[in-house]
Amino acid sequence: MESGDVLNEYYNELTNTERSFAQTFLESINHCTERLMNLFDQLITTDDVILGTVAEEKLPTTVLLKRELRAKQGDQASQPGLSREGQPIKLLRLADIAVERTASSKSEHFKTSKFTPVHEEALSSMNKVCEEYKERFGVVMSELENLSSKWTASEEKWKKQWLSSVQHVRNLYKPNNIS
Repeated sequence: MESGDVLNEYYNELTNTERSFAQTFLESINHCTERLMNLFDQLITTDDVILGTVAEEKLPTTVLLKRELRAKQGDQASQPGLSREGQPIKLLRLADIAVERTASSKSEHFKTSKFTPVHEEALSSMNKVCEEYKERFGVVMSELENLSSKWTASEEKWKKQWLSSVQHVRNLYKPNNIS
């Protein structure tokens, strides 16, 4: 087996290992995000509460004014209708971070029953982590490519030096060089 073949095989094994790590990472992120979304679906939000009717009672004017003032202050701090209808969430694949598409990268979706700011934050965090991993993955893959190029160049240099040494020894033992 040629040394160049061994180097290529080793390089391929390194890249396959990195892709395997990336696939495992994405699967765990997807599983964790799906689990979080399902947990958040089970939380009760203010939009889930159905207000009942209560018989109106007569209150003094000062109490009514205080309530109205508190309600105005509360409206500035709160956002009505935080929860929206659920939406499909696309899970990430290895192809989303890798340059080449792989056969094992399949697209998966799941649907939430509602979509609240908590859901949105979890999804945003997942996307942020995956973008950071995508950058790291690109750096690692280019480092592997550079390393492979160095190995190949070093191998070629060694071969040339070896052939030069062999030729030098042959020239020393040629019949016309022997006295």
